[in-house]
Amino acid sequence: MAAAAEPKTEGYPAAGDESNEPALATTGDEDGEDDGVRDVFMCCQQTQAVLDKTKAWLGDDKPLVIKASLPKFNKKIDKMTGIDIIAFDTPCFGPKLTRTVLGLFTHPLVQETARHFKVQVPIYTINKIVQDRMKRAKNLVEEATKLQFDATAIGKLSDFIDAVIKLTPGQFSTSEEWYGFVNQFVAPGWEDKMHMNSVLSNFGFPPDECKALNDRRDTEQDTIGQGFRWLSKGFDCFGFPGSLADVVNMVFAMLNQQPGRPGQGEVVAIVEDFQQTFCNVSDWKRLWVPTHMIHDAEYDDMASWLLVQSIHYKRMTTLQVMIQLPVGDPFDEVERKLTATTAIEAFRDADSTNAQNVTQAAKMMFGI
Repeated sequence: MAAAAEPKTEGYPAAGDESNEPALATTGDEDGEDDGVRDVFMCCQQTQAVLDKTKAWLGDDKPLVIKASLPKFNKKIDKMTGIDIIAFDTPCFGPKLTRTVLGLFTHPLVQETARHFKVQVPIYTINKIVQDRMKRAKNLVEEATKLQFDATAIGKLSDFIDAVIKLTPGQFSTSEEWYGFVNQFVAPGWEDKMHMNSVLSNFGFPPDECKALNDRRDTEQDTIGQGFRWLSKGFDCFGFPGSLADVVNMVFAMLNQQPGRPGQGEVVAIVEDFQQTFCNVSDWKRLWVPTHMIHDAEYDDMASWLLVQSIHYKRMTTLQVMIQLPVGDPFDEVERKLTATTAIEAFRDADSTNAQNVTQAAKMMFGI
C-alpha cells in the first residue's frame, strides 16, 4: 500500500486541547497510538477489482481486521477470496432512525471537520429515489379498491401517495414540518408502524384487511410487495438523501456489535448509544475506529467517511482511504475533488454500477 502521509495540521484543534470539543479515541490504545493493526471498514460494491485492489493496497505485513457494510446490493461477487470480512447488513428504515442518524452530523466536531475538508454536512432533504418510486405504492390502492376494502382508508392512502409524489424542493426545512405534513394523512404513532404487517393500519385499514393485502405479496412480479416497500419508505421521503445502510452498519461496527438483524427499536437505540459515546470522553475506549476505509462515493459512504474522518481530524492522525469509482470521463472531476486530500486514492472499476448515485452525491457534497 502507499506509505501513510503525515497528517495535515492546518486548521486542526491544538493537540490535547479538550476545552471546546470532546476528543475521540482512534484505533489502538486510548491515547491514539498505533497498535500495529490495520482496522479496515469497507462500504463499497464488492467486485473482483475491489478484491484485487484491497489485497494490493493493504499488503500482508500487518494484521488486519476488516468489517464491511454489505447489504445485498453491494455484493457483486460470491466471495472475497483471501480476506476475512465481518459483514453487516443491519435493517435500516423509518423516520426515527433517520432523525437519529442525521443528529450525528450536528455535532460541532463533525461540522468543523466538514468545513476543513470543504464538504457539505448531511441534512434533511427530499429523497428523489423514494419520491420517484412511490408510484409503485399505487399497487396497494388498486388492490384494496378491487377487494372493496375500507373506502375512507383507501382515500387517505391514495392522498398520501399522491402528496409525496408531488413534493417540491424547499417545501420543508425541518423534521417538525415533515411530521406535520405526514400527520395530515395518518393516525398518531405512525413512526412505530413502518413494518409491512402494520403500515396500512396508519391509514385506518382494519387488521383483517391489512393481513389480506399482506397475504397477496410474493406473487410472480411481487407488485404488492413493492408497493408495501415503497409505501414504508415514503414516510421517510424527507430525510437522508439516500440509503442509511453504510452509516448504520459502520456505527454497529465501531461499537463492536455482532452482525445480525435487530428490530427497528434496537437499531435506533444502538445509534443513540453511538451518539452518546461520540460525545463522551470517558467512552472513547469503546470505539473500534478504522485506520483504513474503502468506499464507493455514494452519499451514505461520504457521510460515513465524514464521521470517521472527524475522529482522525481531532486526534491529528491519518485515515487512509481508497475510493471505488465508475469508469468514464464524467467522473474525472469527482475523482479530482475526492483525492485532493492527503491519503485518499481512487481507482476505476468497470463493474461499478452506481454512476447515477455517485453523480448525485458529488453534487450534494461538493456542488459539482
